[in-house]
Amino acid sequence: MGLKDYFDSVLWQQMQDELSRLIKRPVYTLDTNGNRIFVSGEFAKLCVLLDRDSSCLSNVKKHVEIISDDVKPFYCHAGLLNLAAPVLFNHRRLGTVVIPAIRSNEDQVKDFSEQELSDAANLIESVSQDELKSYGKLLRFFVGVMPVLCSQKFKYSKKISELSFMLDFANATGNCIELHKLLGSVVDFFVKKFDLSNCSLFCLNHKARYLTNESTKNVYEIIESISNAHLKANRTPLCTSSISEDLLFQGIDGIASFPGFYLALPFVHERELIGFVCMFAEHDLRPVLEISSVVCKKFIQSLLNVTKFSQAEKSAITDSLTGLYNRSYFVQSLKSELVRAQKEVKPTSLIIFDIDDFKLFNDTHGHPEGDRILREIADISRSCFGDIDTVCRYGGEEFVVVMPDCSPDVSLERAEKLRKQIELDGSLTVSIGLITSLNSCVSAEHLLKEADKALYKAKRSGKNRVVKFVMVDKSLGVIDTEEAGSIGKS
Repeated sequence: MGLKDYFDSVLWQQMQDELSRLIKRPVYTLDTNGNRIFVSGEFAKLCVLLDRDSSCLSNVKKHVEIISDDVKPFYCHAGLLNLAAPVLFNHRRLGTVVIPAIRSNEDQVKDFSEQELSDAANLIESVSQDELKSYGKLLRFFVGVMPVLCSQKFKYSKKISELSFMLDFANATGNCIELHKLLGSVVDFFVKKFDLSNCSLFCLNHKARYLTNESTKNVYEIIESISNAHLKANRTPLCTSSISEDLLFQGIDGIASFPGFYLALPFVHERELIGFVCMFAEHDLRPVLEISSVVCKKFIQSLLNVTKFSQAEKSAITDSLTGLYNRSYFVQSLKSELVRAQKEVKPTSLIIFDIDDFKLFNDTHGHPEGDRILREIADISRSCFGDIDTVCRYGGEEFVVVMPDCSPDVSLERAEKLRKQIELDGSLTVSIGLITSLNSCVSAEHLLKEADKALYKAKRSGKNRVVKFVMVDKSLGVIDTEEAGSIGKS
C-alpha cells in the first residue's frame, strides 16, 4: 500500500500547490517506486528538456532512496540542487517530497554542449543561502504536518463515504422481510453501485442473478461452482483482473468472451460459509473490494434479521407438532379466499376430516404414539394437495383443507384420494366432510359449519368415508348430494 492508500489525495495536492506558490518553485511527491504522483508548479525549461532523458529521474530516485528521516540536499546530473524529505507514517516510508532545480549563488550549473540546454540553464535564477535554508524549513514542516492532517481527513472522508454507502444499502434493502426479495435487492444494489456486467448471489439455498446474456448462464454456473469451492476452502475474497487467464478458471469453454474483472466475496457467519456473491465487470473491481466487504457484513446481519422474522412469522401460523398451518391461519385464509372467489364468482371447496377412533388409540398406546399418528396424517395430507390448497391442523385430531376454484366433482376426487391414501399408508382411517360453495357467497363460519355437518354424517354412517354437500347459493340452502342422488330410487 502507498501514500494514496493512507492520505487524502485532494488535501495533499492542495497543500503542496500552496507550498509551491509560497516559494515560487515547483514541488513534487514521489511514491515508493519513484513515480511522481503529485506535481505542483511549473518546472524550469531545463528540467522539461532533461526529462526527455530517463536518466534524469533515475538520478533522483538513486538519491532519495537513501534519505533517512530529514531533509537531504543532492545535485542532479545537470548540476542543480534538489531538496528532498521522506514522507513517514506509522514508522513506514510512503514517499518523498522534492523541491527540484534550485540554483544557489554558490553553485555552478553544468556546461551543456547543446545550445538549447545551455540557454535554458541560463534562465534559472540563483537563490541565496537564506532562501535555501527557508526552503528546507518549509519542506521539513510540510512532511512533518501533512501526513497527520491528510491521514485524519482520509480516515474521516472514508468513514463518511462508507456511512453514505451503507445508508444507500439500508434504503435499498431495509424494507425486505422475505429472503428472496432481500437477495434480489442486494444484487440490484451491487449492479447499480459498481456498474457490473453480471452479478449472482447465493445464500441459504436461495439465489438471485443479474445476467446480461442468458445464453451464457451455463458458463456462469461453472464459474460460480468453482468459486463456491474456493471460498468454502479459504473464506477469503477471490479477485482477478483477467478471469480467462486465471489458473482457477482455465479450460472453461466460452470464458474468453466474459468480462475480464471478477470478484467473489464470501458470507461467513460463525466461521461457516453461508453464501457468496459473484461480480463481473469491464473495469477493475479491486477499488470496491473493501467497501463491498463491509456491505457483505451488513448483508449478513440483514439476512439474520429476515431469517428471524421469517421463523417468527412461520411459528405464529404453524402448528408445532405437524408443521401444517394452524387454526388461526386457516380462518384468515378461508375468509380471504371467499372474498376473492365471490368477486370472481368462482367455487370454493372446504374439507374437514378427523381421525377415526383416535381417542381409543391414544388411550391404548399413549400420547407419544398419538403424536406420531398426527404427524403421519399431516405428511400424507401434504402429498395429496396442490400448492394453491391450504392444509391445516384445526385442533386435536381434526384437519381442514381449503381448495380455491375447486368444483364439487374435483373436490370429491381429492377427498377420496386423501381417504384412500391414509387408509393405505396410515395406521388409522379418517372420516371426511366436504362442502363446495359454487359462488362463494357465504361466510367462513357458515361454510365451516356445513362442512362439520357433513363430517358428523360421515361418522354416523360408518366412518372411513366422504360425505359431500353442495351450496348453489346461500339463499337456497345446502344439498346433500348422496340424498339428492337417491331421490326417486326405490
